[in-house]
Amino acid sequence: MKKLSSLLVLCALVLGACGAGSNEVAATVDGSDITVGDVEALVDKPKDEEMAKDEFASFLSFNIVLDIFTRGAEADFDITFTDEEIAAEADDIVTAELQQGQTREEFLAVNEVTEQLLLQVAHQSLIEGAIREQMQSEVTEPTQEEIDAFFEEASLMVCGSHILVATEAEAQDVEDRL
Repeated sequence: MKKLSSLLVLCALVLGACGAGSNEVAATVDGSDITVGDVEALVDKPKDEEMAKDEFASFLSFNIVLDIFTRGAEADFDITFTDEEIAAEADDIVTAELQQGQTREEFLAVNEVTEQLLLQVAHQSLIEGAIREQMQSEVTEPTQEEIDAFFEEASLMVCGSHILVATEAEAQDVEDRL
């Protein structure tokens, strides 16, 4: 089975200060830069309003994880999605979350996110589903014999940290039996 460990490979992470400039590198993942502007583009805030550092860090982390996740899915599972597939998933997400009478723009504004973030969430959702599907297809159902053997072996195992008895002689007897 392919390992997911490559999803955790992060070459370098250098946090930039919020508002330091849209071209300022906030993080580098496997040689690919994520800029302050990339992170700020995910949140729908007025241009003169600076993003809080913890909020910036959360969105930066999301970008980093998505980048690693995307690279790992392609390398380990040969999973890729077209822009059209990602857009369709974004449409499905919005459709499922819209309040009655709400438009897509209102949905984004109420949640203070941009279309870019919605597309990234959709992309992550597609990757997770595809990986789950591939991994589940590789798992085989155990036979009844395997299940029975497991429970027979498990019933023979005893875990205990304390055995309390009334006398030292009983304690010695228990120790001898163990």
